[in-house]
Parts: sequence; C-alpha cells; structure tokens
Amino acid sequence: MPDDIAAAIDLVPHDAAGNREIGFSVPGRYNASAILFDNLKGNRYRCAVTGPAGSRTYGELAAYASAFGAGLLSLGLGRGDRVLLFLDDTPTYPAALFGAIRAGLVPLLINTLTPPDLLQFYLADSSTKVAICDAAFADRFNAEACRDTNLEAVVISNGEAAQSAPVRFVSAAHWLARATPDLTPADTRRDDMAFWMYSSGSTGRPKGIVHLQHDMLFTHLSYARHLLKLTQNDVCFSMPQIFFAYGFGNSITFPFVAGASSVLLAGQLEVGLCLADHPNGARLRGAGNQRRRRAYDAQSLRCPQRWVDRI
Repeated sequence: MPDDIAAAIDLVPHDAAGNREIGFSVPGRYNASAILFDNLKGNRYRCAVTGPAGSRTYGELAAYASAFGAGLLSLGLGRGDRVLLFLDDTPTYPAALFGAIRAGLVPLLINTLTPPDLLQFYLADSSTKVAICDAAFADRFNAEACRDTNLEAVVISNGEAAQSAPVRFVSAAHWLARATPDLTPADTRRDDMAFWMYSSGSTGRPKGIVHLQHDMLFTHLSYARHLLKLTQNDVCFSMPQIFFAYGFGNSITFPFVAGASSVLLAGQLEVGLCLADHPNGARLRGAGNQRRRRAYDAQSLRCPQRWVDRI
C-alpha cells in the first residue's frame, strides 16, 4: 500500500492521550496475525479453539493459517487484495482470517445468511478476487452472485462442493494436506488495512468498515485487559458469531491475546442451548446480547452433552 494511502487511513495521533492511558504502543511495522502467531512462543500446545468441528492447539492453528496464506498467494493474489470469507464458526475461520492477514491480504467478514444478490454487492463493492466458503454455502455463488464482479475463484472448505459457480472452485483440503512452514508475515504497517466488516444496511446499502492492523490489539488494551481480565485458563464462548464485530472480539481477539481457549459453534444458536463446565476445571467466560443474558447467566454456560467430551 502506498505511504500516502496508509497514512490517510487513521488520523488519530499514535501518542493521543487515550493511547497513553491504556499503554497502547505498536511498532511502525506490524502485522495483526501476531495476535495468533505470538502464542507460538509459550502457548504452542495449549488449546486455541474447540467445538463440534474439532479442536486445534495454537501451534496447529498457526500451521493451518500458514497453509491458507500460502494457498491464497499461490492463486496470484497481491498485497491488499480482498478475500471474502463466507464461513461458519469452525477452526477454519480464524485460520483463513489470520492466514490472509499474514499474507498481506485483506479478508472480508460477511453474514452467513447473505443471499446471492447481496453477495454480488459485497463482491463488486470490494473488488474481491477470491472467496473462501464452507461447502454448505457454495450454492450462494451462483450466476447472480458472480455477475459483474472480479471474482476469479472460490476456495471450498469444510467439505467438498460440486462446481456450480461461473468461477472455478478450489479445494482447501489440498492446501491443508501439505506441510507448510510458518508463513513469513507481510511487511505491513500498523495503519494499513487488516480486514473489512460490513454494516447491516439498515439505512441503505451496507457499508464496508475498514479495520486496521493495530485495531485488534487496541480493543484488547482498551477493553478486554481491564474488564474481562482473561487468563490462559479461561474458555470463551460467544453467542454472536465471528462475523459480528462483538463476536469477533469474544471468539478471536480477546481469548487469543490471553492464550485462552475459544469454543466455536457453527449454525444459528438456539436459545435453549446450555454449555457444560469445561472438563479441565477452567472458568468459562460467555458473552451475548442482553436479552439472552437475562435468561442465562454467562458465567454458568454449559456445553451440549453430544460434544462436551470433545472439549
């Protein structure tokens, strides 16, 4: 990204009073994949994510992310190219996200209920060239969704899907089957784009909201470190899904910075869901909207019996 563009994104001074108050300081050269990869120094064998789709240690998840990053670069993507993530909450999500960021690409997080016509808007608005999609959602990439876009390929994860889109399908399984060394992080700056989310569109067309490389660390220092006070022994579960900004922090940023574990549950959450205490005796931290919090105490969430033994 050119220097003038990078400098124009964030106009808040790096030494602003609020930054000094929370001890926020990021080097000029910084890649947000450090949120995951910094755990290799002391938490490599600790559980990073768990749930019905399986568990990954921090070491396994980082290797998974490196494979995604290397795979995306093999498709000819360049610095700053957008990668749309049409994924449910499984270990694939943080792997694809951090793999793209580490490779210098810019992932887009979108709602899994997105219909083809809205998907076409996201693809066209962002000039996305590659999407990563769970096999269960592959049929959304039909002729309507791909019309008048720059989309070149859809990477299929968590299963296989028959070719149905007017662009080629690529199997993520082939990338993940290879032994991939830790991917060297792209030489990004702290104010470069890291990822996009889209607004709900309640006042018109959804708007792309740019998050910078330093933003995840800022949310930890300004909120989670002082209020949540997570430790390595905590297990986090978020009712909002990862594609929501609130769910993103609860499931990825906050637990990963602390070296804690995150429970990832695909699909729409049932109101009657209960979570059982983590077998290792760790505290389970939950976060949800106020309506559900009144009905269920977030500190006593319980795991579904059908998969509690897998945590």
